[in-house]
Amino acid sequence: MFHLIFASIPVGYLTAEIFESHDPDRFETYAFSMVLTTTAICASGSKSHFHRFVDCEHKLDGEVLKAIDDAQIDILVDLAGHTHNARLSLFAASPAPIVVNYLGFAGTLGSGELADYIIADPIVLPDQNSEFFDEKVVRLPGSFMPRDNRVGTIDDAAPDRADHDLRQEWTVFCCFNNAYKINPAVFGSWMNILKSVDQSVLWLSDVGEIAKSNLRKEAKGRASTRIAWCLQGALRLHPNIWGAIASPTSSWIRCPTTHIRRPATRCGLVCRW
Repeated sequence: MFHLIFASIPVGYLTAEIFESHDPDRFETYAFSMVLTTTAICASGSKSHFHRFVDCEHKLDGEVLKAIDDAQIDILVDLAGHTHNARLSLFAASPAPIVVNYLGFAGTLGSGELADYIIADPIVLPDQNSEFFDEKVVRLPGSFMPRDNRVGTIDDAAPDRADHDLRQEWTVFCCFNNAYKINPAVFGSWMNILKSVDQSVLWLSDVGEIAKSNLRKEAKGRASTRIAWCLQGALRLHPNIWGAIASPTSSWIRCPTTHIRRPATRCGLVCRW
């Protein structure tokens, strides 16, 4: 059984083929959706591959817990964690014999009472970092990151730099994360990189006027004129690329990336175009 949040986030695209690949003769799968929106999974018809798809958007916690209990779920997989519209209160009630934290939140839930296990791999969560996780770590061989193998190229046509006011001779460093993921230490490192690389520019997503103003002030005297903004949607990137948890997908599009090593999962995305 999977506890799902169907929203326009990379998780929906990354997991679509997982659900369709389950052997119905061996596994009975249920989806409990906290937010029912039109996403890659819903639109592709993947809902039909579940034994039952339960819309829980307007259900109270007690009603959701009853639905889980009625389904006699053995393994409950949370694909949301500490993200928007998540319902971690459900997991505090021990809704299934085994509860697993996977994919949607790149880190520990902070309590072994919320999840028994977290699914990772030796790269994103090396053994020496296990001490920072309350869950027991299950490391998959290769990568923990799924991908819909039916997805082809990121875009049929390469973007034209001129359409985004980016000069051909520039080295463009990109980060399309939300503003709250940018802290002074990271931003300072980016400024040092721009200072070290001639004719380079930092291309960020459209983070809102307040965040833009704050970032420009932080960059003043260093590289405030070398920051460009990309409206989300102006550049046709596959949804896998928008956001930190999907950064390993960047290797699929042959885009060089840098990551910050920290005592948690190694997620984050800064790519060079």
